[in-house]
Amino acid sequence: MAKLAIMCGLPRSGKTTWATSLEREGWVRICPDDIRLALHGQPFLQEAESSVWEVARTRARTLLKGDYMVLIDATNLTKKSRRQWRQLAKEFGLILDIYLVETSLEVCLKRNTGTGAVPEDVLRRMHETYQRPTENEGRIIV
Repeated sequence: MAKLAIMCGLPRSGKTTWATSLEREGWVRICPDDIRLALHGQPFLQEAESSVWEVARTRARTLLKGDYMVLIDATNLTKKSRRQWRQLAKEFGLILDIYLVETSLEVCLKRNTGTGAVPEDVLRRMHETYQRPTENEGRIIV
């Protein structure tokens, strides 16, 4: 049975750790970070972002048509960024599940080392723009 879920949380909050455990339960994880590396070999390239998200949406739509449980492993920090997934869920007659990971900024900053580290100013800006999901966006799972 098709399902659509998204992760929601800051970088280094533990989203991917949780998402990986959900993969073991049968979810298919779509990670924009993986798509970025596959498309252009870099963690981030602004001019390629529209392509990254088009690939993510196309993969999600294709998997949902095949009755898969699809999990989007991205920050999804704002209502605007979550809108595309709410619309896709609606298109398939589904309720969007939102796996909410609310790790403090301080913990995320401490974990923000090594491969995949986000510049500190970017992480702080992401924290400032965060909009906690509401029940009218989907089913919140903590």
